[in-house]
Amino acid sequence: MRRYRILTLVLLSLLLIPIITVVNSEQGLAKIFPVDVSATRTASPDNRWVSVDLPYASFMANLWNLAGGAQGTMDMKITPMGADIYGSWSNLPTEVRIQGGPGIRYGKNIWGGNPPAHPLYRIPKKVTDLPYAVFFANYTVYEEESTLPITVTLFLWTVKSVRDGGTKAGDVLIIVRPYRHPGVPLTSPPQLNVTAPIIVDNNLVYAEFGVYVGNLDRSADTHTTITFELLAPIKSGRVGIPIPEFISLAANILPQLRPDLWTPSDVLGNTLQMIDFVFEWYSNPQGAGTFKWSLYEVSFLVGANVVLNTVTTTVPTTITSTVTSVIPTTIVSTNTITTTMEKTVVQTVTTTSVETIPTTITKTSIETTTVRTTTTALATVTTTLTTTVTETNWAIVGIVAVVLLLVGIGIGYMIKKPK
Repeated sequence: MRRYRILTLVLLSLLLIPIITVVNSEQGLAKIFPVDVSATRTASPDNRWVSVDLPYASFMANLWNLAGGAQGTMDMKITPMGADIYGSWSNLPTEVRIQGGPGIRYGKNIWGGNPPAHPLYRIPKKVTDLPYAVFFANYTVYEEESTLPITVTLFLWTVKSVRDGGTKAGDVLIIVRPYRHPGVPLTSPPQLNVTAPIIVDNNLVYAEFGVYVGNLDRSADTHTTITFELLAPIKSGRVGIPIPEFISLAANILPQLRPDLWTPSDVLGNTLQMIDFVFEWYSNPQGAGTFKWSLYEVSFLVGANVVLNTVTTTVPTTITSTVTSVIPTTIVSTNTITTTMEKTVVQTVTTTSVETIPTTITKTSIETTTVRTTTTALATVTTTLTTTVTETNWAIVGIVAVVLLLVGIGIGYMIKKPK
């Protein structure tokens, strides 16, 4: 009889494992690339859109702006270890101009098609319904070998409504650029600077970004762009970009720049339809050259456990400003989600800058406070905190817990004296 009881308990406990997995289904590492796929593709002026379908994304050549008359090829070698891309081109424009954006496309293509998204990070989805996630990419740009310059860019395409016919006014494209080749000069100074969190080789850092906005007045019947350009470019490494942080910043910066046209809900009310992570390449003054880069990983860490570490905040000595509070989300989570928010102060000196002061709250919100314009002398403030970045496989934790429970029950039944 005792054996039957133990067998029954074992069977019931095994039935709990799928339930534990479902409960934690929105936490974990969604691996997008590399996967068990090997392929070699060559893109050319006659074959600009060649791509490789992955289980949850497309690896695309995307030579969308290749100049007429351009000559050359781009070789894409994809293996279960990663991808190596090499391009050699001539007869290009002699002004520095984008030619294409090869890389990973994820989600529902705004122009039609694409494989379904990973179960852990399903898009399209309303921005306010997205789980907290950090986008990770591990890459190397061979800067010295790339005479044709490259930028590394994450595109978050948010739309008023899901579609496959291109973008419309009111759509907001949020761009995070961790790398700009020195051969791609900035064409204008940023509208403002912000400090935002990123993860570099598994260390959380607060980095300075220049911010550029296009189609702010929505005069063109297409999307508005807001670009966050890392001022200390990363040409090689594993870079983590917390998606909600930059969406929240965009939702506050646009109303700051044009309060008559934008509110935070114009961004937060959108749907994240598509994500591109691409290596855009450009022409150069010589009109010819090569580029080379490698991609080792693309993934989403969903339900990420991100805890702050050493943060140094330097306040300018003279401020003439309008102060606003921006609250991006940084998650600290187990099975339930607690958010640690960042209170951001927008300051105007010679150029506008944003300094980040940590504050902990338990919900995502945005509040704006306007302060009178003043000129004040302030000192440098240094705040020290602690940082770890962890990736927890909750399914394995659940299975181990169940096994330990079963062992304890079995031992209890075996040592129990019969009546």
